[in-house]
Amino acid sequence: MIVGGGGVTIAQETVGLMYKFSKILVIILVNFKMINLKLYFIYISLITLSLGCHSSTKNPEIFKTSIDTIYFGIINYNDTFLAKEKIYNESEFPLKILNIESSCGCTTLLIKDSTVQKLDSTEFVVSYIPSNSFDSGTVFKRLTIRTNAKSAFKNIVLTGEVKK
Repeated sequence: MIVGGGGVTIAQETVGLMYKFSKILVIILVNFKMINLKLYFIYISLITLSLGCHSSTKNPEIFKTSIDTIYFGIINYNDTFLAKEKIYNESEFPLKILNIESSCGCTTLLIKDSTVQKLDSTEFVVSYIPSNSFDSGTVFKRLTIRTNAKSAFKNIVLTGEVKK
């Protein structure tokens, strides 16, 4: 399956903005003595609870691929090159593959599962079929994997020589 779409959720942005707004509101209310101590503690408890809920949706810290550059050697025009590699999730949170982009239509990355569970891996297959006039001689193709990890993007370079 080839996956697509995604990014920072509106809920994550909203919680961050609510937290910033709440800090400003408390400062204003305390400075104008418009808040009593009991209401202040209830308010702080609600803020702490909402931040606790927000922290349970952390993104994975690290993900790796088994290889950063794939060398396909020398192939003929219109031949098909396939390589099977892995994506590793080295965090305690699920890794979601949000999107895969290629520098051209002749290169694809097919992934077995778009969610990689914590401390697990999944396989992907890279295919390349040189089929246009630009695919001659030494070629470089780029695949970009976008995830929900803190370092969200991973590039994989495909290179080799194409004979016509």
